[in-house]
Amino acid sequence: MNLLQALAENPLFAGTAEAALSAFAARSREVCFAAGETVIAEGEQGESLFLLISGRLRVVVTHPERGPRIAAYIEPGESAGAIAILTGEPLSGSVIAEEPAQLLEISRAAFQELLPVHPADVARVLTRVFEVVERRQLAMAIHRHPLFAALPLHILRDLGAELKGRFLAGGETLFRQGEEGDALYLVISGRLRIIREVGKRPGILGETGAGEVVGEVAIIGDQQRLATVVAIRDTHLAALSKEGFHRFLAKHPLVAAPFFTRQLVAIATRPTLQRTPVIGTRSVALTGVTPGLDLHRFTLTLARALSQHMRVLHLTSRDVNESLGPDIAQMLDWDPRHANLLLWLNNKEHEYDCVLYEADSIESPWTDRCMRQADRILLVADAHAAAHIQPRFPHQSESGKPQVSLALMHAPSEEPRATAEWLRDYRVDHHHHLRWESLPDFQRLARFLTGRAIGVVLGGGFARGVAHAGVLRAIDELKIPIDAIGGTSMGALVGMEYLFGYSFEQMVEVTCHDGSTALHDWTLPLLALFNGKKLRRSIAQRTRGKKVEDLWLPYFAVATNLTSAGIAVLTDGPAEEAVLASSRVPGMFPPMVRGRDLLVDGGLVSNVPADVMKPFCGGPVIAVDVSNPTDFSAFRTEHSDVSGWRVLLSRLRTGGHSEPAPTIVSILMRCMELETDAYRQRMRSMSDLYLTPPVQHYRFNDFKHGRQIAEESYRYAYTELEKWLAETALSKATQAPAADTKS
Repeated sequence: MNLLQALAENPLFAGTAEAALSAFAARSREVCFAAGETVIAEGEQGESLFLLISGRLRVVVTHPERGPRIAAYIEPGESAGAIAILTGEPLSGSVIAEEPAQLLEISRAAFQELLPVHPADVARVLTRVFEVVERRQLAMAIHRHPLFAALPLHILRDLGAELKGRFLAGGETLFRQGEEGDALYLVISGRLRIIREVGKRPGILGETGAGEVVGEVAIIGDQQRLATVVAIRDTHLAALSKEGFHRFLAKHPLVAAPFFTRQLVAIATRPTLQRTPVIGTRSVALTGVTPGLDLHRFTLTLARALSQHMRVLHLTSRDVNESLGPDIAQMLDWDPRHANLLLWLNNKEHEYDCVLYEADSIESPWTDRCMRQADRILLVADAHAAAHIQPRFPHQSESGKPQVSLALMHAPSEEPRATAEWLRDYRVDHHHHLRWESLPDFQRLARFLTGRAIGVVLGGGFARGVAHAGVLRAIDELKIPIDAIGGTSMGALVGMEYLFGYSFEQMVEVTCHDGSTALHDWTLPLLALFNGKKLRRSIAQRTRGKKVEDLWLPYFAVATNLTSAGIAVLTDGPAEEAVLASSRVPGMFPPMVRGRDLLVDGGLVSNVPADVMKPFCGGPVIAVDVSNPTDFSAFRTEHSDVSGWRVLLSRLRTGGHSEPAPTIVSILMRCMELETDAYRQRMRSMSDLYLTPPVQHYRFNDFKHGRQIAEESYRYAYTELEKWLAETALSKATQAPAADTKS
């Protein structure tokens, strides 16, 4: 074989100067393979570029469920192993000789040696190699997506020819609501956020990640974009234009037209609001925001916790330089090697379930790249340092920024405090308290990052709310970690008791005591029947001035805002106020004043707020409903007009054994439980497990049977939770012992 001629005739080397061609030829060798022989094995470390001179090769990719599958054929003039020249990565598929094949092999070392000698020619060849890799990535994306994977190979090849690559930097807009649609987009890597404007108020509908399609409505009709789509992070897309789609249909009308019509209409007619956010995280950028913080130690510990759920890669600028060459991590976007770095990083994100990007301790191109490459940014701080150092990440619009979380680090024996100062200076979506020596704390953070955090939401029910103590006992004994807790009315109170370290016996005792005394705290009924002072004093003694944001676990209490006629989700401020506001039954207790708002019992708007917990924790939700679907069935009266004096006289005559009649207190309490079937169904749909302890036969003020209520609920919950654990895919890591999260 004339190596020089073979190189000159290959499209990758077209226009290359003779001196450079001769240098490449001197570093090349001819290799031959018989039919069925493997040229490149899947997972093999890439070291060479192969140019096919004669014969035919097939590319085989192993799918975890469908097994080996032919993804493409390589014809004379085409290449194999192109990615090896750019990154030296393990190959994602096997290349096998379909028939006797003659190839030219050029090592990666040859390119590295010749780049300083013939920079312009080698750079041109590498640019073309990158284009080949990009086209192959587009083809692989088609094979992975269920919309296309069922099509025959030759049809997929023609479809791939119509795809065009597109890159969006983090914060850049793909298209806007109301614009004319001209293409659909397949996400190869990165993440997009879908935003729908109703009136002048934008609302986030969800997020899409690798393998998802956006903008599909534009392909099947001349419709306007239904939403705005923004890149949360650097994102690679494959675009199929409307014109390209029509060309493709004209070429394969009998197979492609019916198939795509069915698939695209099914996707496009799906209600837009059914898109759900992508909760799990594929890449996290970590940066320290206080001097002297050991970010490397933190990232190593987090990687250890995450590894219980998935394959994790921890990357630093040093790791990148060791893999790709000196100073590669610190290159700027205009550097010719920039595309290779992006390709390498994207391949890592496909190879691993999660990549932790550890930023440098100083401002640097690598630190900026970490922030742009991430699905989520995690700021790590010494909780006792001054909260005035602003986070280092590029400013983006609210719609275009990734989620930002704050991890506040504490010594083992310290309690969180002054968190409000951090949250005032840092605009974050979530904050987490962790102790350096506590692996369970890092495991909890790992579950939040991966969409596995378990949230428990406790509903209102006054005396029946004592059942929550039994449910929490069952959860604890089954070693199901509680990563977030919230509730309404009595549920908010019991949830707070749990966070303050009360044993289950203590929960029953203090809850029954407080509930009983609250109903004997009478006052002149101008504003309410009871003044609530005894309950306030009791809760104040137990919460000890603690603020909600200083609790070890994320917590919320739901109240009703009479000022705005809506729901109030209390996640900050004094814990005492949060609990009291959530349990102020109107007419029974005076409203709680918070700022300019008047707050009363949350049961008016959401008695079992599973819909609040779902986005709050991002993972499985266990909801506990202790309300009574029916009540007052034993009450009867002959007339709609009832004289209170007559009822009182009857009770005095019979010693309190007269025909039962509803009291004003029981009526007010019942109003808190008037949930419709539609509401219950919606809360069930937002819950992964919806528990209804068998306590409906107990009255609203039946605190004298508190221990019995808790015990019956414990036995019921233990059985239901055991069945749930057996039926779901909760891993052993998820069920690992929880951290000490109580104050």
